[in-house]
Amino acid sequence: MSTPAPTSTAPAFEGDLDATAVRDALAFNDGEHDQALATLRDVLLDTSLSRTPEQALAAARIVLAAHARQVEALIEAHYRARRTEWGVTRSSRGLLTGYDGARKIVAAYAAGLDHDQALAEQRTP
Repeated sequence: MSTPAPTSTAPAFEGDLDATAVRDALAFNDGEHDQALATLRDVLLDTSLSRTPEQALAAARIVLAAHARQVEALIEAHYRARRTEWGVTRSSRGLLTGYDGARKIVAAYAAGLDHDQALAEQRTP
C-alpha cells in the first residue's frame, strides 16, 4: 500500500471567512440547542474558506457576541423564574438584583463585541 505524495500546491479556497459567512452560519444554526457552539463547529470545520487573522477575529467577535446573548437569555429566564416563584421580598431582593446585574454585564459585553465588529467592518474596504 503506497501513500500518495503530498501536493506542493495550496488548497484552492472557495471564498473568504467574512462576517457575512459567520452570520449566515448563525442563521443556519438558529434551531440548534446551542446556536453559538454549532456555529463555532461549522466555522472551524469549514476548510473551503480562506482565513486571515482579521477574519478569524471577526468570526470570534460574532460568535462570542451570540454566545453572550444566549447567556444573557439564560440569566433572564432564571431571574424571571425565581421572581415568579419567590416574588420580591426583603430576602429575595438582593439575589434578584444580582441576577439583573449579571445579565446587564453580559449584555454590555455582547454590545461591546457588536460595536467593535461594526467598527472593524467600517475600516474594511
